[in-house]
Amino acid sequence: MTPKEKAYKLYDKMEVDINDYDSKYPSYSHKQAKECCIIAIDEIISELSQFDIMDGYAVSRLDYWNAVKIEVQAF
Repeated sequence: MTPKEKAYKLYDKMEVDINDYDSKYPSYSHKQAKECCIIAIDEIISELSQFDIMDGYAVSRLDYWNAVKIEVQAF
């Protein structure tokens, strides 16, 4: 899965369907979903940062999650 696809998938899980809540503030759900995604991604990055930096797998995962974070921030 590309970072962009992962960003959208994660965002979709965080976003509240505002139509179900008859919200007058649709952008609030977007802002909250984006913030939740970034918090979750930061936690993953923090965990991966504790692994040996010489471990190619950990480095590739860090790169991947940093790219996902950039995609979410671009929403």
